[in-house]
Amino acid sequence: MERHRNPENQREVLVEAAKYAKEQLVVNPPLQHIKVKEAMESILTESERTELSRLVNKLVLGIENIEI
Repeated sequence: MERHRNPENQREVLVEAAKYAKEQLVVNPPLQHIKVKEAMESILTESERTELSRLVNKLVLGIENIEI
């Protein structure tokens, strides 16, 4: 975890997962995440999964560009 003081409000601490931790979530996801993914895949059709993936990727890219 990386912690930094909020430059606009020194009372706040901004916390972010370190690059290694983010990579590990992708490479070695927790079992619960895998089970949820499998359950979601059984509920959604292939086209719905494709659309969901597209929307989630769009949200992730947008969130990364938000400045706090």
